[in-house]
Amino acid sequence: MELHIDAIKRDVAGVVAALGDEDVVEQWRRLADAVEPSLRLRLIDLLSEAALSLNSQLDIGHVALDRIDVQLHGCQYDIKMMSVKCGLSSSRCQR
Repeated sequence: MELHIDAIKRDVAGVVAALGDEDVVEQWRRLADAVEPSLRLRLIDLLSEAALSLNSQLDIGHVALDRIDVQLHGCQYDIKMMSVKCGLSSSRCQR
């Protein structure tokens, strides 16, 4: 998760640097450090929601997972598991 948080901070720092002087950039760095814990918690919340969404789609013992499909609709997202169902146990289920 650290990789993603650092990437977000670099992206915004680049925009801030293009718009302001060194004082503005330094203010942004202080602000970014202050909001980082909140950002981290929000990303954990997002991942938890995604896990719950996927868990609700599981049909234990009857699904072979092919892929996870993430669709973005503006600011909303939809996560679906794309799978092949069969009557065998999950360890023996084949395409």
